[in-house]
Amino acid sequence: MDMDTAGYNIIIHGLCKAGKFDEAGNIFTNLLISGLQPDVKTYNMMIRFSSLGRAEKLYAEMIRRGLNPDTITYNSMIHGLCKQNKLAQARKVSKSCSTFNTLINGYCKATRVKDGMNLFCEMYRRGIVANVITYTTLIHGFRQVGDFNTALDIFQEMVSNGVLVR
Repeated sequence: MDMDTAGYNIIIHGLCKAGKFDEAGNIFTNLLISGLQPDVKTYNMMIRFSSLGRAEKLYAEMIRRGLNPDTITYNSMIHGLCKQNKLAQARKVSKSCSTFNTLINGYCKATRVKDGMNLFCEMYRRGIVANVITYTTLIHGFRQVGDFNTALDIFQEMVSNGVLVR
């Protein structure tokens, strides 16, 4: 029975979930050898579960193949870059509220909350509307560094902008 890309994706996903990343990589290689083309979902799984170096290569390969990264791709790259403390590089990847949230979270975890706040301002300049995740990430970050006044100011801005926690 011949498999299509979707069939390979199911196997790769299962192996990644089971922590069998080398085997998932082998299946990915088999997909390429078979002449099939990986799709965005294939690359997203491989990028998410790869080391940063491998993820960067996969991302570049994805672009070369003419595939457009989606929010999952960007968030996976940003998350990997933040884990390696490559925040400036991660900043270049941000495109949407979701990707900004991932990066702001990375800055807050690195106790660089003022940089996270600068990103929040950059979102505003780009016309990207912050959501409850953006606000609560910043509130939590400022609380963690003991800046309760700024945390309260952000909370009040969130409420005045009609962003509600459910």
